[in-house]
Amino acid sequence: MTTKRPTEKQILEGLDAHTAQAEFGVQAIREKSARVIEEADVIRLNNEAFNGFMAACEADTNPNDALWAAQRRRKQRVDNGEINRGDAIR
Repeated sequence: MTTKRPTEKQILEGLDAHTAQAEFGVQAIREKSARVIEEADVIRLNNEAFNGFMAACEADTNPNDALWAAQRRRKQRVDNGEINRGDAIR
């Protein structure tokens, strides 16, 4: 029994279908990754929370002990070479 070999047209149609599926998958990954990045980088606040945040930022207060301690820990890490001076705090 011999098997019938696909024609060139059938092969190309099959490749077109696989290409379309691959393009769909790539597009879905791009869209999902953009949403994940936005969710990680964007902080959303309602008006009340935003106003409270702005008031805290604009308040003329002195750093508390916890902030001074955090600054000393960060300086120690920079001095030890664990992080670079310009590295973002996470």
